[in-house]
Amino acid sequence: MNTKHHLLGLACVLFSIQGITQTFKDATVLGTIPLGSSEYAIIQEDGTENYYETSPYPTGELTDNQALELKFTNGQTDQAEVIATSLTSVLFAQYIQPTDPPGATIPPTYTLPTVENGILFFTSTQHIAEVYDALTIFTEDGDIDEQLDIIEATYTGFTSYRTWFINEYNWLNGSFTLQELDELYAENFIPDEIKKTLLNQDRFIGIGDSIYYFHDLGYIMRVHKDNQIVLGHFEDIEREDEPLDSASNLPQHITEIDIIDGPTVHQDRGFIYVTPPEGEETDSCWYRTRIHTSTSEACNPFLKTLQITLIEYFKPAGGDIDSIGYWVGGMTAAVNWDDGTPLDIIDGYGFDYFSHDYDPYGIYKVQTSISFLDRYGNPQTILDGDAVPGGLDITLVVDFTCTRDDSHSGTSVGDGSYQIIGITWVNFNILGHHIGSATHLYKHVGGGSFELVKGKIFTKVWGMLHDNVCIPQNYKEGDKTRNNQKKTQKVKSKFWKYYRIHEEDGIRSFHYFVKSGSAGDVLGHATPCP
Repeated sequence: MNTKHHLLGLACVLFSIQGITQTFKDATVLGTIPLGSSEYAIIQEDGTENYYETSPYPTGELTDNQALELKFTNGQTDQAEVIATSLTSVLFAQYIQPTDPPGATIPPTYTLPTVENGILFFTSTQHIAEVYDALTIFTEDGDIDEQLDIIEATYTGFTSYRTWFINEYNWLNGSFTLQELDELYAENFIPDEIKKTLLNQDRFIGIGDSIYYFHDLGYIMRVHKDNQIVLGHFEDIEREDEPLDSASNLPQHITEIDIIDGPTVHQDRGFIYVTPPEGEETDSCWYRTRIHTSTSEACNPFLKTLQITLIEYFKPAGGDIDSIGYWVGGMTAAVNWDDGTPLDIIDGYGFDYFSHDYDPYGIYKVQTSISFLDRYGNPQTILDGDAVPGGLDITLVVDFTCTRDDSHSGTSVGDGSYQIIGITWVNFNILGHHIGSATHLYKHVGGGSFELVKGKIFTKVWGMLHDNVCIPQNYKEGDKTRNNQKKTQKVKSKFWKYYRIHEEDGIRSFHYFVKSGSAGDVLGHATPCP
């Protein structure tokens, strides 16, 4: 009996082994994607349009363009074992479905913004976040521009910055040289297509009673929605011009503008009342300083800039208060940088920027002064800083670790026939707090020109977010593969504000394309540094 049972068991084992079929197919690694201390790879079965994504494996065990084999068992097609001598353990790869899910056609349900004078108005930044999240889900599948066109059509009387940009540069249907593509993406300073859809063609968005203006150089400025004079000045600013340059019209309206974000931030500081001359005692006049300090210290934390603006407030007897940026010849400004260096003085001050290179890391309490003749011809001096009785602190922190600055960076790769452009970005502003990446595919159409075309494209963004003292708090990652699209993007919301600017431990991205036998991949990195 024991012998029979043993023979029957052996027969079953032999039958099972004989029933297993294994098929080996040649394949090539298209690209490897970092994943913390490990990575995963995208593999293409040679001579086909079949693609596979591996499970994570130790970094370096597979390399770009490496030849290997895929082992399929019992006719299975959705999963294969990766066979390569460089692997130290068993690795499997999953088949990437070749078709894209259909895009939604019915707009999602959310609290619609209102449209006033061609500007979208939201009740709060939370309202913007609600709409952004709804549109992110709505555009997850399908052509992102077609999806957002559906949304924009529901905003009667509104033209988005995204639509303006597409039409201005004929982006979706035009041909571009590589130089023209570089210039196009330099202009595309808001890479997130959803956020471009929320801004109008002049880059305005409304929240409550305020309008926010996004300028190319990184400024976000707020003004009351009824202030048509300042809004007109915003529209007239050339995209490459410094909006607060003394030659522009904006400094005289500085009291009407709040700088929410950008290369500088401002704070009102010291002030003095002046005594009107005899016969005008019923008038009131006072002056206030506004200090602008640099915030883009991530690239060079030791270099700080500071500007002192003087504002006059005047109220004639029985009249209304008027305020204006005040300048008169012969003004003198000075800064004590609190590091033992000589006083920094500018005679004939015209709202110039002071700049200073610090040496050691630390926290510095800066003191300032500005001397001028008031409207009555009397000499006046306004002091500011924590050493001045009644003064306010001007604190400059020299730190090199992390930044929360908005940033976006582009990178590209091509094989002569096709070109992809990958973009990585970090946002921390009123439109939301996100990290994101996008991949755009172009085809060479002759004459050195390229056009957007549909193909298999992939984008991934990942990185660690930190708190304000640069302690790691939360790792974020997300990716998206599209088989027949011109553009795709992936965005992840973030709670923690700060990130490292260095490539090896910052916010990174990976992009690849496959089209008509061509393939390419490239890594990206978000940094505010040039």
